[in-house]
Amino acid sequence: DEGMLLLSEGSVISERILQILEQRGHRSVLVHRMEPAAGISVEPLGKLTEVPDSRLGASVGIHNKISRQLDCDLSDRITKFKERQESPLFAEIPHLGTEPYSEKLAQEIYTKHESFVGGLKDGVQQMVQANPAGGEQIEGVLGDYLKLLVEDIDLFASFASTPTVTSYPHRHSLHVAMLSLAMGARAGLGEEAMKHLGLGALLHDVGMLRVPRSIWASRQPLSAQQQITVMAHPIYTVEMISQIESIPAEVRYVAYHVHERGNSQGYPRRIPGDLIHPLAKIVSAADQYVALLSERPYRQAVQPYKAVESMVRGVTSGRIDAESVRLL
Repeated sequence: DEGMLLLSEGSVISERILQILEQRGHRSVLVHRMEPAAGISVEPLGKLTEVPDSRLGASVGIHNKISRQLDCDLSDRITKFKERQESPLFAEIPHLGTEPYSEKLAQEIYTKHESFVGGLKDGVQQMVQANPAGGEQIEGVLGDYLKLLVEDIDLFASFASTPTVTSYPHRHSLHVAMLSLAMGARAGLGEEAMKHLGLGALLHDVGMLRVPRSIWASRQPLSAQQQITVMAHPIYTVEMISQIESIPAEVRYVAYHVHERGNSQGYPRRIPGDLIHPLAKIVSAADQYVALLSERPYRQAVQPYKAVESMVRGVTSGRIDAESVRLL
């Protein structure tokens, strides 16, 4: 920490050296800059011979330069986020009480939402090609949503909770982003955090575009290799996001951790709850709720009441963050 070299490369750390370090007051030493990532277990790719239980998650064993850096900087990033002081973006959210909702506003949200589906799809396609214009287009979608949010947060959140089966992953990601933004507004997040939250939600599944449609749209049980491919998509996501310089680095953590779980039974790293980015916990709850309400090739949509029951059970098992479910 003081910029001094204690040992040169190749030195053997003997008991005597450990005693000297302790006498100097050094209780712990960073041996290598990647050391903080060493506690995140990684299964070598191809080692799994059976389909991982989706309830237990998996450490998929796929690493690249970006994912290693995210794992390395994780603790510091979360600490800095929690210490940041920021005024709420929406200090006062209108409470409509018994006022009827506006049919006009409902139609406006619907019309704009349909245009946003196309806007997000175009932006993501440009991201796939590493075109910076894609990031700008997606940020424009987020800005428009924030304007609609403040007009009627209940109508906004209600619309987010009526997903359709078409245009996965784009439409799914839009509904997750809408619900995440409503939850973030209730949590009193500031402007910068709301931007990171919304962008992370909009982009959290873009890595699925690198997964063959035959896999994620399959009605049949997946093989071990297919399951690993799906579980690797958050790594593909952060790789794609990192190619667009205009997208803040914080967004990578949100997208990277959406599928991690508080009981260390998520993916792609099976990290514990205290190492999951706080914004990712919000998006994760929104993602799971919207997924339950959505029809999938292998199951029917779940009724909202049953979906909420499932979310509460998820808190009990440690699968879902309790505060995020309260916000939901």
